[in-house]
Amino acid sequence: MLSFQRGKDSIDVKENQDEKTSMWWRVLTIFALTVLVLGPAGAGQGVIAAGTSPAPLKQTDPPPEFQLADQQLQVSQVQDGVNLEGAAFTSDGRVLVIVELAEPPLALYSGGIRSLAPTSVEATGSTKLQVDAPAAQAYVNYLRARQDAFIASAAQISSNVTVNFTYQTAFNGVAIAIEPDRVNELLKLPGVRRVYPDQIQTIKLNASTPLINAPAAWEVLGGQDQAGSGVFVAVIDSGIYPTNPMFAGDGFTMPSGYPRGFCEINPSDPDFQCTNKLVAARHYPPPMGSISVHPEEVLTSPLDVDGHGSHVAGIAAGRRVTIDTSDPFNNITVPEPVEISGVAPGAYLMAYKGLYHTTSSNASGTNSMLLGALNDALADGADVVNNSWGGGPGDPATSPFLSAIQALVASNVVVVFAAGNEGPGDATIGCPSCVEETISVAASTTTKRYVNVLSVTGPSAPAELQNLEMLPGSGGEVLLTDLNAPLLYAGEEDPGNEEGCSAFPPGAFDGAIALISRGTCTFVDKIDNAADAGAEAVVIFNNAADELINMNTEGTTIPAFFISQTNGENLVDFIEATAEEVTAMIPASPVEQAVEPDVMASFSSVGPNFDGDILKPDITAPGVDILSAYSPVLEGYNFRQVSGTSQATPHVSGAAALMRALHPTWTVDQIRTALVTTAVQTLSMPEGSASSNPTPFNMGSGRLDLERAINAGVTFDHASFAEDECLLSCSWTRQIRSVSDTETTWTAHVIAPEGVTISVTPSTFTLPPGLIGEFTVTVDGQTVSEDDWFHGAIIWEESTGTHPDAYMPLSVNFTSAQDASVLTKTADVDSVEPGGTVTYTIELTNPFSIEETFIVRDVLPENLTYVDGSATGGLTYDATENVLEAVVTLDPASLMISDATGDSPAGYLPLTTITPGLPPLPCSAECDSVLIDLNVPPFFYNGQMYTSITMSDDGYAVPGGTAASEPFPEVLPNPNEPNNMLAPFWTDIDMDGTSPTDTGGGNWYANVVTDGVSDFTVLEWQDVQRFEEDTTSFSFQIWIEVGTSNIWFTYGPLTGSLDPVVVGAESEGGEIGDTWYANIGGTEEGTPVAEGDELVVATEPGGSVTFTFEATASEDISLGTRITNVVEARAQTMNQTFIAFAATLIEYSINYLPLIFRDALVSAPPAP
Repeated sequence: MLSFQRGKDSIDVKENQDEKTSMWWRVLTIFALTVLVLGPAGAGQGVIAAGTSPAPLKQTDPPPEFQLADQQLQVSQVQDGVNLEGAAFTSDGRVLVIVELAEPPLALYSGGIRSLAPTSVEATGSTKLQVDAPAAQAYVNYLRARQDAFIASAAQISSNVTVNFTYQTAFNGVAIAIEPDRVNELLKLPGVRRVYPDQIQTIKLNASTPLINAPAAWEVLGGQDQAGSGVFVAVIDSGIYPTNPMFAGDGFTMPSGYPRGFCEINPSDPDFQCTNKLVAARHYPPPMGSISVHPEEVLTSPLDVDGHGSHVAGIAAGRRVTIDTSDPFNNITVPEPVEISGVAPGAYLMAYKGLYHTTSSNASGTNSMLLGALNDALADGADVVNNSWGGGPGDPATSPFLSAIQALVASNVVVVFAAGNEGPGDATIGCPSCVEETISVAASTTTKRYVNVLSVTGPSAPAELQNLEMLPGSGGEVLLTDLNAPLLYAGEEDPGNEEGCSAFPPGAFDGAIALISRGTCTFVDKIDNAADAGAEAVVIFNNAADELINMNTEGTTIPAFFISQTNGENLVDFIEATAEEVTAMIPASPVEQAVEPDVMASFSSVGPNFDGDILKPDITAPGVDILSAYSPVLEGYNFRQVSGTSQATPHVSGAAALMRALHPTWTVDQIRTALVTTAVQTLSMPEGSASSNPTPFNMGSGRLDLERAINAGVTFDHASFAEDECLLSCSWTRQIRSVSDTETTWTAHVIAPEGVTISVTPSTFTLPPGLIGEFTVTVDGQTVSEDDWFHGAIIWEESTGTHPDAYMPLSVNFTSAQDASVLTKTADVDSVEPGGTVTYTIELTNPFSIEETFIVRDVLPENLTYVDGSATGGLTYDATENVLEAVVTLDPASLMISDATGDSPAGYLPLTTITPGLPPLPCSAECDSVLIDLNVPPFFYNGQMYTSITMSDDGYAVPGGTAASEPFPEVLPNPNEPNNMLAPFWTDIDMDGTSPTDTGGGNWYANVVTDGVSDFTVLEWQDVQRFEEDTTSFSFQIWIEVGTSNIWFTYGPLTGSLDPVVVGAESEGGEIGDTWYANIGGTEEGTPVAEGDELVVATEPGGSVTFTFEATASEDISLGTRITNVVEARAQTMNQTFIAFAATLIEYSINYLPLIFRDALVSAPPAP
């Protein structure tokens, strides 16, 4: 018998890291997708051990030499089948979730259910969703009945289920509160498609309309006050303050069928009334303590307390108003009247309050609240929906808002989202802005703003310290009279407390202005600490950039201002260098400051998107210091100057409303692409950025320009091109549609980065009105020397200049990724001189489980010449096409499981016998449908080396990891996820969870053991039971020999039915594999496993062939040229193409030149 000693390798577990970095352990949880009803054991069901209760695993004392490795397991987190990370909870501890049901929502129903007619816009041929039509009402009633059935089933799981919202229009589902340990059981109820955590979303924190050329659109649409007439703009935000003059109804007529929502139900409410401009308003109170709302917040109406919603609504569609000198905003009283207007002042407004002002002075709402708002906006007839809110970066495919957004767009509703304020770091695009169908908006500067100033008045008045621009805080005290006082630096008054995060000595700032650095603590803490020490006002200077930001100073008792880093540090230097007391003046009246327009805001979120094949943001609009309507509830202002992508977004929403008014029959794609492709590329990056020129990841296509948009001559099905993993070349096929009144001719021009070739086919179209053409864009990066993102553009130019150019940004991440297990190509040298010879080697292996014929083609690039007679392995050279070709038939690959009883390393050897008391791997409350990723010593499977493996509680493991879990077994191989499986006992297992009410049984273990010669990674499921079958108990292991492809399945006691179970293994793509035993629904194949069995998993690669040939580089090729030689192998039966390449740099090898010539090489190229 083998003796096991301390292992040379061990499994390591660390905190989660980014998926693109190395990580030792991550714990993933995913959704069970279907439910299988398990029958009682009976004939033909493979019952191999009888008994009414599972037999516990017998433990024996191990010999002294049996030991585990030193390293013990440390798991950072374990999540259950539904990932509840970020979910909101009720005050009584229940979790909020959104349950999506299987049937399509009203907006997407295209028929198929008996007696229920289709309702989608596409199916009915209408331009808007007809929510009041009899067919729509019938289908909604059907959905409600299905939802009632689900709610009844959920009540069987838990007696404490509360339904918060139901949805039928854009989304079919319900939002509920339920105990956390009952969430996974929802997945197994009939008709459940998916369960999402109900997470918290937040807001995305005058001269802008001329900058985007809105007046040109106003003129076309009958004047400023009429622009957007008849269009409905929905704003999902913190509500609206209806008495603000920007929302007055004078001159508007209430449309038929309105008002809707709160105003329809409460027509005489004293605190909230719709106007003839504000025609719909609804509110969605936070479910049961899920959000800590501010004590002055209003939960009973759509009234805006926070102010953000009114500000956004004013930008999108507010009326033209004049702010006079008696109406302060943002702690500022304007020196002269200021006229402001929304982008679409003639449009109707609809307000949906899904965000509430919190005790932390933010505006937040749950997914379920906002999803309800999206549903109602569609049902109420919105044409455009503005969403100046969102979360962090995420996968659009898993967003709970995905299907609702798609339903809105399918119903001809334009959906606009803020890109986020998480910049300037890369990959910070927030969701739901990440969803392809949205217009994602970045932020840039406008042309002016209002600021306070500070000037040093003594003991001298240096010119560089005069009129230093500052932004006042928001929510605190207003400076009502000029302030002339000592200016004291916190670092001098209390050394070490420069950031003001600790209390200052009493009286430290008596009667003075306190100068404090930004950092570490909140603005409110700094201001309060200074006020407690006697300060009259506070000036906080930036610690990282010269940007001025809007500080939240709500609740503070003295005026506070924000100043740039440079000016703040200059003040500090002056104070520290001056022996006498320094004084400064802050006038109460502001100044109008000219601002350089079209500079990207440093806070604006940046691509690439989580899904790199979707280019975000789409477009940029002004979002810095935008003046608009506000709510006076908390701060007393009717207007305020605010910054954020929240403010950029309604510029685009208003523009979309104007486009809808101008083109009422256009599709969403036409409006979106007209806006995006006519944007201007005049933007620059803020000072201090790595580059002065923004890329599409910063600006999308550029800054919104309405004058160009209304004159667009073509629209497209997509406005941009993106590819996250482009192997040498990639292509897209797009449609171009003429929207001109006359025949027009368009020619494509390309902007391509160095080393990249971009082609457009065809590159010229002559299009009569309304005609659609199709073109293909191909990007070739064969001469690119590194894996990276490259940016370019396609520009369509109209021949007469009647219409603006259409600009389509392009971003490609070239990668050298290839399937090295199938096809490789190498060169014998990395570089070669002009005229030098390179030997290429091509290796091809059949990955399929069938005999396969491959056509191999290697087209030589123009700078390579084939060396006659050098080809081997069956390659032949065709001089007419300059190509090497071969046709080869290769034997199949195989993956087989066979009996290895007595030949495995140790049979079934419980890890708990090696170290009694060894703790199991941790699990979740229910320990059902759980995945754990482990980084393990290297091993090989199906010809690939792996250093990680995922364990599923459902009796299988996946080398390399997986994000897909499936409790219900299928015969292997199978293309369905998860693939690359090692399945010693695949069934629906429910292990012992941490919840005291959990009914599962058994545990799992993993570690590395050794016999003194070889190390083995052992994965073990011990005494685990099948879901809802508490009399079952199964024990089994996977043994993997480190550094080899030797893999075994071993079995301990197995008590209970083998229906269902699958024992098998398969390859990464599910092409090849083997099932040793399967029992599904009583149908058996293969040999049942039993206690003491040992199986070996053996993989044999398919047939392989090696080709070689030589080629000579051209004599006159330029130095620095990179020659990329590509080979393709097409599998005829499987219809798959594999690509590999080798790149060689052309350069002289100066090592072979006499030393005397080396200086000459620096100043001039060597002679050929």
